[in-house]
Amino acid sequence: MKLRILCILAFLAFAAPGCEKNNILDIKTTYCMATINGQEYKDATTVREELARRGYPFAIKERIFIGKNNNLAYIQFKLSDANGKMCYYLFGGIPFADGENFPVLNKEYRIYCHPNFDITGREEENIADDYLEFQTKETSSMYPSGILVLKKYSDITSSSYETPHSLSGIVRFTEFNQTNKIYSGNFVLQGNDDIEGKHYRIEGELKSTVAQGF
Repeated sequence: MKLRILCILAFLAFAAPGCEKNNILDIKTTYCMATINGQEYKDATTVREELARRGYPFAIKERIFIGKNNNLAYIQFKLSDANGKMCYYLFGGIPFADGENFPVLNKEYRIYCHPNFDITGREEENIADDYLEFQTKETSSMYPSGILVLKKYSDITSSSYETPHSLSGIVRFTEFNQTNKIYSGNFVLQGNDDIEGKHYRIEGELKSTVAQGF
């Protein structure tokens, strides 16, 4: 286990995208940059922060990972403002076909939440699985859509998370770096906050490995 941790640290030092090379624990990696209604946010984390805390919707720190027992690619980003204040989580999952080596470059992965699927009160880690099951039972689509939700973050208490808001749009992976195994891509998403009457327009870029078997 110690050897594995050292290997991971060495990999991050020399191969991680967007790194600022100082002390190895202070290397900062940018996984996602997003503009939400004209304001810029990013998921940028140091190695020290990664080792010290979790705090993601799913139980692991990987930003993109493949389900072990289903054809779902799970996605999770935590987005902070220019001052480093946590503001949003962007998370969910994208289904893919049997035999598909996810992600296929330049394929448009469709994101859409059916109006009859209520995400209110669902556990964050179950939303993608629940939505895939819903589509299998309730719709006739041969090509199920992915689901991504935007959730505001409050740093007061963990119970102060607000209800997530479903989004629609596309996610596209455009490049794969054979050396460091990093995928790059972009997304365009939109959604409505029915309570506040607010419309979300989200555009962004992502860079991440795609982990297997979780």
